[in-house]
Amino acid sequence: MNETNSRTDINQTNPWAARGTFPPIKGIAVLLSVIVYFLCALALPLLSYAWVSLALLALLFFYVVWIARNPHTVTAVLVSTAVVTVLTASYAVGALYLSLLVGCMSGAFLLTTRRLPVLVTLLLPIAAAAIAYPLTGDVLTALFACAFLPAAALLAIATEGNRPRTSSLCFCIGGFLIGALIFCAAAVYLKAGALNAEAIKSTVQAVREDALHALISMRDEMLLRAKEAVIDEQTQGFYDQLVQLSTDRVLVEAVNTVFSLLPAAVIVLASVIAFFSQMLLLSSYRTIGWEKVLTPAARYLTVSVVASVLYALTFILMFLLPTGTVAYATVQNLCLILMPGLFLVGCQMLITMLARARGGMRAFVIAMVAGVLCCYAGGALLLIAMWGAYSRISFAIQKKLAKALESDDHHSDPNS
Repeated sequence: MNETNSRTDINQTNPWAARGTFPPIKGIAVLLSVIVYFLCALALPLLSYAWVSLALLALLFFYVVWIARNPHTVTAVLVSTAVVTVLTASYAVGALYLSLLVGCMSGAFLLTTRRLPVLVTLLLPIAAAAIAYPLTGDVLTALFACAFLPAAALLAIATEGNRPRTSSLCFCIGGFLIGALIFCAAAVYLKAGALNAEAIKSTVQAVREDALHALISMRDEMLLRAKEAVIDEQTQGFYDQLVQLSTDRVLVEAVNTVFSLLPAAVIVLASVIAFFSQMLLLSSYRTIGWEKVLTPAARYLTVSVVASVLYALTFILMFLLPTGTVAYATVQNLCLILMPGLFLVGCQMLITMLARARGGMRAFVIAMVAGVLCCYAGGALLLIAMWGAYSRISFAIQKKLAKALESDDHHSDPNS
């Protein structure tokens, strides 16, 4: 991995200190960003309406293309949205993902460009929540309009501070987690009438039971339809296998697994949204002519050696620890949390290998990647991240050895 984020790059003069010398921003850029920012907030509580999801997707697709004007950024954002929509088979989930992404980006854009007063920018999602409340009749649903507000504010702070990209992403992820914690705290208080350990425990247990009952209802409906379709021995055998694979015990284990991985899932989702939000934000600065703020620190992603070693250890421990234990759940959560950044590093290394490889070596790399995707598609992300961790660790070791050899040569030189 390229160590472009050297200490010199990171500690360079902050270009945001010379904001007054930046080119003026066209009013259309600010106007569209304000409209999109407000509509993202307003639509979040209303995504249960199909027409809202479809209209929002169309609007945000247009905005992403217009504000980014970069084929790589536009492709990455829109393809990720399409993947989320297809995997969940829901336009509402796709619209939720894209509205959190673009809402965070447009909020940070308005906060950093400051063509709109900061207080007004911060109050717009709150105003959207106030408008959504009469439409939904539920305080908790209306509060969802402010889901990306903390992330947008923290991303703006990190960006104006010219922090390294990794740090900016951590700020943004932290903002999404703060929003999630506020939402969960409000949900517990409204449901239990208190906000303490007992109330949290009872609420989580109630949600777990509701999820299990929903799965059992879906299972019963599915088995009923499958039984009606039994017409011969082959279909009867399929029905019997379906019954064995969907017992109450299997469903209970599935719910327990989901809840044990929920912390990692939330952080991974926040990481993905934060990454694309910051990518889109950087492209928007190029669009308005603010290339000065696109410093190496802001553009290049680095992962620490400590995180790489920790990921490698958790990856190995997942195969050694017994499943169903607290230790296994902890290791699995930690592995998934560290995976996104190292997956990007692994992808970068694979692209570099393909670019440098020639002839048979390039064919071997392609065959190796294709084999992993075909034979172990479920763990392909983890394996590519493991390759990223290995590359990061080996690069650090090579760098240390090079410094040691250089020091030895310097001391052994009689003219030094």
